[in-house]
Amino acid sequence: MTGTIGDAAPGLDILRGGAVAAVLADDAAAREMLVGRYRVPQPRTALAGAVRDYAHAAMDVSDGLAGDLAKLCAASGVSAVIDAQSVPLSAAAATLLARGTIGIETIVSGGDDYEILCAIPENRFEAFAQAAARAGVTVASIGTVIAGPSVPKFLDTQGREIVPQRLSYSHFLRCCGKSAARPFHAKYLPNSTVSALRSVAPGVRFWHGPADLRPSFGAGRAFFLCARRSRGDWRRVD
Repeated sequence: MTGTIGDAAPGLDILRGGAVAAVLADDAAAREMLVGRYRVPQPRTALAGAVRDYAHAAMDVSDGLAGDLAKLCAASGVSAVIDAQSVPLSAAAATLLARGTIGIETIVSGGDDYEILCAIPENRFEAFAQAAARAGVTVASIGTVIAGPSVPKFLDTQGREIVPQRLSYSHFLRCCGKSAARPFHAKYLPNSTVSALRSVAPGVRFWHGPADLRPSFGAGRAFFLCARRSRGDWRRVD
């Protein structure tokens, strides 16, 4: 696992004026870091060579560690056991977790981390870590791949399983009563680093993107807009 996990979700909470904003009211540096992790994620492109040379499987963590780990394991028909205490956290996220402002579910399921999750053979991990250090990217071992098709487990310090209520961010699986399984075409919208225009059903589309960058649709609330084409114009129908 590269970098740290669980910074972006608190960053979004700050932008929404939530509990994290109140707890960190006197810590401008922490607020700025968390918001930055949400708004301007830093892709770990410098690690591409090491991942190519050492990893048996890898993916970015964009929807949440728990959910993306499950996807990675499912692709190979395996499972995993994760030591929750080994998941790398920033000082700000660790403080919020210790104070109870956020829970472990926010850390592992919040999403927008854009770190790299990869499977490295145990006997090659040290060489991988050294290659990562040369590339200027921090890495941590957080668990073990195991046989079986079960959902990966997160264990606390006593070895008890932590069961998140949700595994990851959901990309609007349903919209206006229609399935969102149709192909989509990505578009970059103004002022948005992550956004898309997806085809949902004939004549129906929806947008999604960062929750704080939509002045025309109401800042600070979840961005979920359905529109239907009528006489050449797209009209809001949510």
